[in-house]
Amino acid sequence: MQFKDACWRMPKEDRMALWMKRIESVDTVLETANTGWQLNYWGSVRRQLVYQLSLLSNDKVYEK
Repeated sequence: MQFKDACWRMPKEDRMALWMKRIESVDTVLETANTGWQLNYWGSVRRQLVYQLSLLSNDKVYEK
């Protein structure tokens, strides 16, 4: 599910749980990463997901 779909179609608890599951799966990949580019790439993915999670925690989220 895309970020904008989660904002509009899911209740707050469900979208937060979905994003936490995504962050946990990225954490699993980060634990097994063994090259610099893997750590850099998946680290940036994780940062973006955490940022989106903070936005999803608000009651009203609008995407421009």
